[in-house]
Amino acid sequence: MLDDRLRLALAGYYLELEDQQLTSLVELDTGRTESILVNAGETDAYGIEAELQAALTDNLSLQASYAWTDSEFDAYISPEEADLRGSDGSFADTQRLGDVSGNDSPRVPKHMASLAVRYQRALTANMQGYAAGDWTFESSKYAAEHNLIETGDRRLVGLQAGVQQGRWDASLWVRNLFDDDTPTDIFRYFDGRYGSLPTYPQAGSSPPSRTPRGFAIPLAPGRQAGITVRIKF
Repeated sequence: MLDDRLRLALAGYYLELEDQQLTSLVELDTGRTESILVNAGETDAYGIEAELQAALTDNLSLQASYAWTDSEFDAYISPEEADLRGSDGSFADTQRLGDVSGNDSPRVPKHMASLAVRYQRALTANMQGYAAGDWTFESSKYAAEHNLIETGDRRLVGLQAGVQQGRWDASLWVRNLFDDDTPTDIFRYFDGRYGSLPTYPQAGSSPPSRTPRGFAIPLAPGRQAGITVRIKF
């Protein structure tokens, strides 16, 4: 559009997933735990995606994107969900307490967006100068099918300035300008300090003790600044 100064791409989609693979934890004979793949019934996902590129002036350009996703379980009985809700380990209790249909899919943010602006102009007959800024956003996502713990929204801002001459490009840059420390992901595990996984008793006996879940949170990269020099050959 506008004599190729504006480009817009739009997409919509709908997915029906069967036997989606998720991770689950089991206890080994050694007492350690291991992550295995399990199939998660049915999942429905739909969303929209948009991308925009615009030449605002001869020197100023803009790029933007946005994605919205709605992904949830349509049918899934989770033994871990049943355990967390007090199951006695029987098939009937697992079916009654393990239904997570309607919960959001883990590790899928509902919103993602980005914006980048770049200004470039000639400084001399054979040298270009430029300055750029970018912003990215990822909304909170759940760690597991239980929808009990989530990462929180993540926002990153970056700045860059540099010069280009012939084959050379030198720039100064800052990433994560405001030092956002939101976790990029969360991993669950069983906290071995409190024993092994629950051993379900026979009918009529007292309920077993529950093993608390632990969560590992990778540290997000903090603010970074640097100089980059490139040569094309």
